[in-house]
Amino acid sequence: MAATAALGAVCESPDAAALVQTHYALLLASLAMRVGTAQGSAAVAAAAGYAAGVTAEAGAEAALRAFVERSGDKAARRALDANDGWSRLASDDYTDALTALIAAVAESRPAVRSALFECVAPYCKGNFVEQRCVAVVVIGELVQHTPVTDADNLLARLVQALLAALIDPPLKRFALRGLGNVVTAGEDAVNHYAPTVLDALTSSMEHADESIVLEAMGGLSKVFSLVEEARVQPILVNICHRIRPAFGKLNDGIRAEAFRLFGTLARFGDGAQADAFYEQWHANLPLLVLHAADDARGVVDACREALGRLAPLARDDGMTALLTGRHLRAGRSLQFAEFLDDFATAFIAAYPRRVNPLANAFVDQFHSQWDTIKGNAAAAVARLLHNVPVETRPSFHINAMLIARALVTLLADRSPAVRRSVAGAMALLHTY
Repeated sequence: MAATAALGAVCESPDAAALVQTHYALLLASLAMRVGTAQGSAAVAAAAGYAAGVTAEAGAEAALRAFVERSGDKAARRALDANDGWSRLASDDYTDALTALIAAVAESRPAVRSALFECVAPYCKGNFVEQRCVAVVVIGELVQHTPVTDADNLLARLVQALLAALIDPPLKRFALRGLGNVVTAGEDAVNHYAPTVLDALTSSMEHADESIVLEAMGGLSKVFSLVEEARVQPILVNICHRIRPAFGKLNDGIRAEAFRLFGTLARFGDGAQADAFYEQWHANLPLLVLHAADDARGVVDACREALGRLAPLARDDGMTALLTGRHLRAGRSLQFAEFLDDFATAFIAAYPRRVNPLANAFVDQFHSQWDTIKGNAAAAVARLLHNVPVETRPSFHINAMLIARALVTLLADRSPAVRRSVAGAMALLHTY
């Protein structure tokens, strides 16, 4: 604490302006490390009976504030003034505050990027977890602001450092985030690093730690927006299989990211794996439809976005028009019953042989862990059956009795909302 206070006092002196500019990268790296290693000191200080505010976290923040002021770095000051950045330096979100700071510095002072990397790189193997975390956070954010044309091959060194950090469990989440940032270097860089980056991200999609899963999926969504198709085609169906379990996660963020990630795969859906991906499209369509009216706003937006991206692969003009039309338009409130009616009509006309499998897929969701999805599934299967023309029903081979029994069973659900949805659904099936 004394050394941190001394450094802060030096930075407060007007005579230190030239020194701060000369050693900008070293000072910033040192203070960032101190922010990390100071975490948790407030609880220790309180237990020891120190006066409020006398903590390593407060000292690190004060020293960093003095450094920013003396450097005259307006971009850095704005980054920490925004979103309560200064106070977040002493919270569990300190890595987010440091990310914002490094982003501002990398943009406003491109000349210090390489020096900043040299200063933090040794700490990737530091004795303290917080040192290693700060180092990888800084490196990951530098990736986002480093062009592939840098003469000192900085981008390659950054990526290598992140790949090496993947084996350290506390660092994995930050390393994956940094690897996803490689897309900002452009298409050539993405394709150059695609084999290793894709392998690192896809292998983390089923990790036990949900924060790592979220970073992996977010990174893949970014990489898939630029990487050449030939890199993804061989693993396209495998990725679809890895994504699907995440559609049922309780974590709203993972669920939304999974649907969004599946939507980004539309870019590769008309290549060598077109037929295989078309089957995956149909396999996941029931969940996309049901979660388009999810309780979580982020999931709703992700499903709408995914359905819009996947629409051109429907192999039917009517279905494509429906999925890109007014119902799912961004910012519009979805009238779910009306959407289900139009969806059922379009689906029956486009894929008559797939109506029975779709009905069964909806019934499977009667066992969903969300009451809203149970109700949506009941409404969806009823609307589907209701729109099948009476005169051609036998050709669809729908087991209406099995579906009716499943609806009757669902009438006993503990949720009034589910029971209400089931009652409305059964009313549509009076002609069966």
